[in-house]
Amino acid sequence: MKVVLQLDDDIILSRNCLFKLYNKIKNKNNIAIAPKYLLSQKKSKIYKKPNSYLLKVYHWLINSKKGYNPGTISLSGFNYADENKKKGIKEHEWLPGGIIIHKKKNLILKNYYPFNFKKSYCEDVLHSLLLREKKIKLMKYYEATVRDLTPGNIVEYDSFGKTLKNLYSEFLIRYYIVTKFSFSRIRLFIYYLIYFLRILLRKIRIWIK
Repeated sequence: MKVVLQLDDDIILSRNCLFKLYNKIKNKNNIAIAPKYLLSQKKSKIYKKPNSYLLKVYHWLINSKKGYNPGTISLSGFNYADENKKKGIKEHEWLPGGIIIHKKKNLILKNYYPFNFKKSYCEDVLHSLLLREKKIKLMKYYEATVRDLTPGNIVEYDSFGKTLKNLYSEFLIRYYIVTKFSFSRIRLFIYYLIYFLRILLRKIRIWIK
């Protein structure tokens, strides 16, 4: 049986992580599998389960009545993480690209990414959608865990100009995804308007310190 490991260089694996993932995929065919990410406590509340009316309205705006829906891709094209479980395995609509194990025969070998950015924004969302078109199930196994070394809030480290450039690049690929897979472009624009305002406020706080 041939499998392929997709692994970024900023991922730290927990003990036996790969062994656990391999054991879950080895006797299955149309499946890709990823571990649980141990998330930073500094993660913004906007990405967590909403605990206020304002945040509930935000998730309604970008995902209609489904609202906050872990493990799925919202109507705006924004992808919700699902890292709360400690045990078991669960099917997801997308898997983060940092670490995934695939069956070799299920790989997408063509160049499906439509832009030539220095960084492949939202590549994992697009890849996940294309795999699901091929009837590949995307599974997350919570007992295999990893950590991501990427800073939790890159906006604080980049210049405002670079931040806007990155935001625009991300918007372009997300717009492509939303159009290709018939999500909501209106909700996409709402998401990025709110995203831009959050970045602007954060930069203003940094400037006035």
